Amino acid sequence: MTSPGNEDGHYRGTMQPIDFIEANQLSFSCGSAIKYLARHRRKGKALDLDKAVWFLSRCVICPPPLGAGYDLLEEFCQSQDMDDDESVIMEQIMCWWATGSSSWLEDAIDGIRELREKCYE
Repeated sequence: MTSPGNEDGHYRGTMQPIDFIEANQLSFSCGSAIKYLARHRRKGKALDLDKAVWFLSRCVICPPPLGAGYDLLEEFCQSQDMDDDESVIMEQIMCWWATGSSSWLEDAIDGIRELREKCYE
């Protein structure tokens, strides 16, 4: 089923961002960052990566529940045709979610900034 607002197909694959976000019970900010990372190549380009950084920077306001796990990461990255750089960023985000360690979050933000520079500048 195509979700409203995805008529142009900027979300692909068998697992949509919402499925991954809900399966891992991610916060709004963390989930939004993942959504923008997943679609940047097919929709908003550099602006979507800027939004991903903005949402991740808000994650420090609402830290993850300690001991949170993460599921379906590899399946989600493959479903969204993420390249190695994007998959590493996703892993950093989810390591932050699982541990609460701000260094993972900082690495993810830096990775998105580098990805933006590589893809769009």
